[in-house]
Amino acid sequence: MNTRNLLLIALVIAVGGMGYWMTQAQQRANMDAASLADATTYTSGPFRVTIALNPSAPMVGENQLSIQLADQQGQAVTAARIQAYGEMPAMGAMSAMRAPADLQEVEPGLYSGPLELEMRGEWPLSVTIAKDGLGEARLGFDMATGREGLSISSGGRMVAASQSMQPTTNTVADEHAGDAMGMKMPGQSMAHDHAADDTVYSCPMHPSVRKPGPGQCPICGMNLEPMDNNMQTHADHADMHTGNTQPAMSPVQEGGVAYYTCPMHPSVRESQPGQCPICGMDLSAVSHEDINSGVITVDARRRQMIGVQTAKAQSRELNKSIRAVGKVTYDERRIINVTLKFDAWIGELQADFVGVQVEKGQALLSVYSPELLSAQQEYLETRQRLSGRGPNDSLLAAARRRLMLWGITDEQIKALERRGEALEYLPIFAPASGTVVEKMVNEGSAVKTGAMLLRIADLSTVWIDAEVYEADLPLMRTGMAATVTLPLQSGAQFDATVDYIYPYLSGATRTARIRLVLDNPAGVLKPDMFAEVALKADLGRRLAVPSEAVLIAGETRVVFKDLGDDGKLKPIRVKTGQRVGDWVEITDGLSPGDTVVTSGNFLIAAEAKLKTGIEQW
Repeated sequence: MNTRNLLLIALVIAVGGMGYWMTQAQQRANMDAASLADATTYTSGPFRVTIALNPSAPMVGENQLSIQLADQQGQAVTAARIQAYGEMPAMGAMSAMRAPADLQEVEPGLYSGPLELEMRGEWPLSVTIAKDGLGEARLGFDMATGREGLSISSGGRMVAASQSMQPTTNTVADEHAGDAMGMKMPGQSMAHDHAADDTVYSCPMHPSVRKPGPGQCPICGMNLEPMDNNMQTHADHADMHTGNTQPAMSPVQEGGVAYYTCPMHPSVRESQPGQCPICGMDLSAVSHEDINSGVITVDARRRQMIGVQTAKAQSRELNKSIRAVGKVTYDERRIINVTLKFDAWIGELQADFVGVQVEKGQALLSVYSPELLSAQQEYLETRQRLSGRGPNDSLLAAARRRLMLWGITDEQIKALERRGEALEYLPIFAPASGTVVEKMVNEGSAVKTGAMLLRIADLSTVWIDAEVYEADLPLMRTGMAATVTLPLQSGAQFDATVDYIYPYLSGATRTARIRLVLDNPAGVLKPDMFAEVALKADLGRRLAVPSEAVLIAGETRVVFKDLGDDGKLKPIRVKTGQRVGDWVEITDGLSPGDTVVTSGNFLIAAEAKLKTGIEQW
């Protein structure tokens, strides 16, 4: 097959692959557009957000999250930074789980990506949007596996269908402007004015909400729409059959009850009392005061039923125990390498195995070097020739210095003078006492200048290199007392102090390294032994609450403060510091003496979420 045919085949494959990729991308975009076609639009800050899931009832596994983003004029917002994730709250011993969505802009203003849920249950969805020059917005939605759709919980309100992602025309805008000023525009009649006076306005999503004039639904925030006579008659007829005998003009009162909801299903919101269509429980009233203040009321009977317990925030001494793992290593300051400053051959090897104990001045091996042999002979000849000049003659001193620079000791030079004859195999002595931990030569080996022959380590002192978590690094100080335990050596314990904190982290484990120094006169501690290190950091007096009082909601921490007034509880966003045993440090949000809830938090948190929709949820 010639080159031309190969190029043609490669071109066909490339074009086919590109076509397949474009087809898949178009199909994905079409699916995103289809899922958004019937989705609800919300206004939040400078944005209008249309959000949808495919499938509409999320399932365990991979789902597709799509967001259509526009400004308040309906123009698509491109290159926005969108962070979206579902988070299953912590329950008991199970920590919170987060499922992030990998959103990519597939079309101008259309962002889509997979959202994988690991298990069944409630996964409240948080969406954060930022665009340079426009601003930021944050929305919260109620989301659960097997439940249709997303319900707004915080950060936005619904936009009526007529005001969704389409810009408003001048004609409609002029008509609305004319209505606002009490002026008649062309095409408007007196009949229209009269009809407007008697028109009842209702919410498309909550038909029981009716008002005698325009406005917004107090439940979902949608703009109320006028009801024609047929719709109003049908609604009144339906009220008669359902037993709803309240007057048609009795909507939710602005200063009283905002809506009714189910304690178990916060997404259920109705304008009238009744029962939950999901579980049949009686709906609870949520007042405007509850929404504005964030305060909820739990009477004494309900507190006893759900087991509410409280404790006071108090300033107390905090001592945090820090546990680390490590191993015994050599004291690097007590390691000596035995090398030569000349080429040589190894003769007799006295230190002939790893682990042998040597003393300073002990012969380790002997070496033969033609250069060294010649230097000895030249020194003897110079000494004999210049004997009349005395030992301080410059030529004699130079010859002597030459031997010393090659590592020959003063004692060896004196022995050479007494002997009067050069040695072919010159002994090499141990420069320090210790243990031979590495042996690089054997008898008869040829070695080059600078090559390491032996490595001697003094094990009378050893190091413990321990790894501590990055979060504990600010608590580390040199001189801190520590206890070292050798679990594989019958739990032997040793007292030590932190000698050094290394100025870097391990990229693989994200841990910091600290060094402890231990005396080891008996040689019990051996390099590479596993060790456990226990340290104690004195934090001083700090404000703290029991750890059970703090609820984790995404990146925020919330406690319920007992106001002590007829069972009123208020959710408070706090900033936490160190966690010490059963206590958590509070750096902002509470004062000493404040009473917080420590038991029954989850049920109270569910009620606060459904009633107040405060920002921390």
